[in-house]
Amino acid sequence: MKKILALILALILSISPLVSFGKIADPLKDMQHNAEHWIIMYDAVNDRAAGCTAYAIAPHILMTAEHCYMQGADLYVDPGNISSHKDLEKYSTVPIVLPVFDHQDHALFVTPTREYSNTIRYNPSIYKLPVQGEHIYFWGNPAAIRDQYREGVVMGKNTVPKEEFGDDIPYINTDIYLVQVPVVGGDSGSAVFDENGNVVGIVSLGVDDGMVMGMWPLAFTQEQIDYAREVSISKRYISPPSLCVYGPKCPAELESPPPPVEHFPMNGKGVGPIPD
Repeated sequence: MKKILALILALILSISPLVSFGKIADPLKDMQHNAEHWIIMYDAVNDRAAGCTAYAIAPHILMTAEHCYMQGADLYVDPGNISSHKDLEKYSTVPIVLPVFDHQDHALFVTPTREYSNTIRYNPSIYKLPVQGEHIYFWGNPAAIRDQYREGVVMGKNTVPKEEFGDDIPYINTDIYLVQVPVVGGDSGSAVFDENGNVVGIVSLGVDDGMVMGMWPLAFTQEQIDYAREVSISKRYISPPSLCVYGPKCPAELESPPPPVEHFPMNGKGVGPIPD
């Protein structure tokens, strides 16, 4: 009997690296969790701030919600405990050399001076839309409470009239997916995963007093991803190959030629090119 117990104990110890408090560890989820970051954009001139969640999709690229971006504001990634905006002075800013948008409330922040060791998998060519009834999960930072894990179920797709969002949210696709999971401020920008670990969306807003989460389909093109990667590798601003990198509209679809691209130096205060 003692020999049998010893063999059982040896077997448990041999697989112990995969066991944690009775649950089998999930390397994919661990990687996804470690790729999640709490970000703050602070505009000192106007004394306004936005706290959101972002996920690294490459060593120098964060993906978050477009409405978290503030032109001219400073970006802070994973600051420590703060009780007021003044506490941010203790932390270094992370310069955004390039922001890229898909104009469906999704943004890429290229930050060459900050490297992220863990990244999530996102490929526009194999991206799949959410499916009604499927289970999803994500980590967010609701009300600055760090790293909160939640699960939910996709309720379906709803069409929201574009005019209801006003001029501040000019998204070209008004089909929004609703998910049965509560969200609050600070969750915006969280990548949402299906049961297979694929990114199916990004937290954009709360519906019904935050008890239901809304997200638009991701619409980044491969050209946008390649351009962001090129800038991140070169560690400097590079003129875009075409206007397509700024959003779904390409030059042929525009009524008039785009204005010259404006950009600021990588000095910790400014940001990269300003999209149309």
